[in-house]
Amino acid sequence: HIAGWTGTDNDTSTASTNTVTMPAGDHTLTAKYLPAPDNDYFEFAIDLASPDTKNTSTYGATSSVTDPPLPEECGVSGRGQATVWYKYSLPVDNAISIDTLGSDFDTFIAVWEGTDINDLRFVACNNDAKGTKQSVVAIKVTGGKTYYIEIGQP
Repeated sequence: HIAGWTGTDNDTSTASTNTVTMPAGDHTLTAKYLPAPDNDYFEFAIDLASPDTKNTSTYGATSSVTDPPLPEECGVSGRGQATVWYKYSLPVDNAISIDTLGSDFDTFIAVWEGTDINDLRFVACNNDAKGTKQSVVAIKVTGGKTYYIEIGQP
């Protein structure tokens, strides 16, 4: 609450719109809040099947202090912004490709191996592939291991 300001709160199923009017009555600020996606945190990573295509949004995603810092080679300083998490495992060794091509904003992809956020091993990452602001990672995976895929904004 800001002293001297008035406002309204109108909720919908997908966003909350808040209108705040300054005391002079001649300015309106409208902010939309989108709830975080289900896989906003590592602990709620969404399982991927093979082959799998997910058309999802990172709108409303947050940056968590528990997200691992990205190695310098990723071209992202520190931790990513607006991150979402997926997990993937295969019963046999294979090669996989992950991309955010077609996204309408700047992205990065980081792949980690492990089962706990505090004990992840960096595998690969990409930021700005093929002359775009989107990302592509192609790696060989070992059967029986779990890989976590972090997608976010640099």
